[in-house]
Amino acid sequence: MFVVTSLMALFATIDIALGLRHNLDAFIFYTGPGGPDGEFDNISNWVNVMKTVDTQIMSLIGDGMLIFRCYTVFSGRWKIIVLPLLMWLGDAVLSAIIICITATLRRDAIISQQASLKPFLYSFFVINIILNIITTGMIILRIWSVNKKSSPYVTHVDPQQGCTRLQRAMRIIIESGFIYSALMIATFVCELASSNAIYGVSDVLVVAVGVSFNLIIIRIHWTATSTVSHEVTLSYSLRFVTSSQIAFPQDSLEIAVTPNMEMSHGISGSDSQEVKDGWNAI
Repeated sequence: MFVVTSLMALFATIDIALGLRHNLDAFIFYTGPGGPDGEFDNISNWVNVMKTVDTQIMSLIGDGMLIFRCYTVFSGRWKIIVLPLLMWLGDAVLSAIIICITATLRRDAIISQQASLKPFLYSFFVINIILNIITTGMIILRIWSVNKKSSPYVTHVDPQQGCTRLQRAMRIIIESGFIYSALMIATFVCELASSNAIYGVSDVLVVAVGVSFNLIIIRIHWTATSTVSHEVTLSYSLRFVTSSQIAFPQDSLEIAVTPNMEMSHGISGSDSQEVKDGWNAI
């Protein structure tokens, strides 16, 4: 997660730097025909090409991590992510084609008006939007299923949010997924309309990929830590075996524990070691 976060910060910063350089070239340094418009309309300008590379890489990193999160919440079941992974590979191929065409067009017109680019751009956006909706929906469905099964045993509800931690996690993932998907759809609409607004919206999209990714980490971490307050929360993971594996003496005390549960105690720091020793003794 640290590596991915660092890469997203790097590419988002590069995108801003490239945008600044392009503005300086157009309004200050460019002296050719057409003025600033002539500079901006040069699709194969190295700044335009590098911004395209930056945008495509950011989208691929964000989508790849979304697939990884789906893979993680489904406990490493490869069958679950086969379709999203194939769609991601398709987007990677389309990204490479888009970059190659952008670098070799050598024409004066905005990107969305280039007929040779349109089929690949349309395909990229459609696959990307469907990929995000499917993968985000699968993650939410998995968390909802686990929350439903564990709800009879969950006693802690956040008084401020009025929901359990899993329900809070679902809300966060829905909100973060909506931010990215909405901007992707807006960019696609600008592409369909052949509007210059695609430049501004796509620049926002590059940053939104990192925001939506890190927003999940920050907000879920805050939710987990904010419920602790000044208390110390000790969680003891329990291992379960079948009764046939244990030979109980006749005078022993048999303790029945519901499977798939985690026992947690919120206690003050002064009593933590005593509770630990008592639990270990049990």
